[in-house]
Amino acid sequence: MDRRICWILAAVLLLGVTCSAQNAPDCSVDPKARLNCGFPGISSATCQARGCCFDSSIAGVIWCFEPAVQECTL
Repeated sequence: MDRRICWILAAVLLLGVTCSAQNAPDCSVDPKARLNCGFPGISSATCQARGCCFDSSIAGVIWCFEPAVQECTL
């Protein structure tokens, strides 16, 4: 493989890893728009270990939910 192609691939991979490592989950999801990420009775620790958000402060809505989708800014 051409050396330039190898360097370009390496740079793209490095940017992708850097971008995903910098972005913490965005848990500012409207309570009514939450998508379930757990199961009944899931603990905060288990939920967060799955990469999900946990907020039990509002009764009647999903507590373990998918984080908001974030765009990576380079």
